[in-house]
Amino acid sequence: ETPKPTKQVLWERKLLDFTMRNTLLNAKMSSAIQLMSVSLKEVASKIFTLSRGFRIDEAPNSLELAPALGGVFSGVPDASLIFDSAALDLDMINLVKDDVKSARLHSYYGDKETTAILKKLRRSTRTMMEENGVSSLYMTFGLMQWVDECGMPFLAPILLVPVEFVYKNQVYNVKWRGEDPMLNVTLFEYLKQTFEIEFEGLEELVCSDSNLDLQRIFSIIREGLLKKPNWNVLEECLIGVFSFSKFVMWNDIHSHGDKMQQSPIIDALVEGDIIPLQEEANIKLDQDTK
Repeated sequence: ETPKPTKQVLWERKLLDFTMRNTLLNAKMSSAIQLMSVSLKEVASKIFTLSRGFRIDEAPNSLELAPALGGVFSGVPDASLIFDSAALDLDMINLVKDDVKSARLHSYYGDKETTAILKKLRRSTRTMMEENGVSSLYMTFGLMQWVDECGMPFLAPILLVPVEFVYKNQVYNVKWRGEDPMLNVTLFEYLKQTFEIEFEGLEELVCSDSNLDLQRIFSIIREGLLKKPNWNVLEECLIGVFSFSKFVMWNDIHSHGDKMQQSPIIDALVEGDIIPLQEEANIKLDQDTK
């Protein structure tokens, strides 16, 4: 039997944004960069252990790029910007695999465009940190291709790993910022409320160590989408800014719930055990006189 959600979980859900302005439901390539998604299992493992993170480079120029890219996904928004990494030719795949072992990742774009996108993302992240004190930069693993009730296709990230940029000597590195990876709770709560779709066993597969079982996660989701035509899981990796209007409030409750419950009033709200103010004052008075 599924356990009843806590008050904290219910508060978090009420703060989620289910409009298509939310990049967690409708990923925008204007606020993300797509990486050549080869050896995702190794990338997901290394991101937690590399002290300097991954270096982000432009697309390899040792091969003819256009034929190597193979093609793009059809039936998705901004399809020309969502490259199909499974369509890369064997030489390109081997080259990218070798670079992953050397802690280097490649975008699908040339040097100038890659640098411009990374600069924009770094600036956006820094601005949000200065204004709100939180970062919304993530490396995402997997994209869900989903279709709304009007037949419009959208893309949404599945798994988010909190990362940060390290910029030195005109080189961009991206490294784990020490916070737990998480499923896209906005996406999965939206699917539950709008389409009555739930995925059993996903939470247990997401942990803070380097053993993320991406294939199992993707497999569970694919099984849950079997009855949904034109829905799919794309095994692609992005680095991008993913947030929504009430992200700061949601993040405070999600990340600092244990500290919040140190307040007797909030703890009583969470536990459903409200103490009348006069009674609480009497309790405090008794404690002070002992």
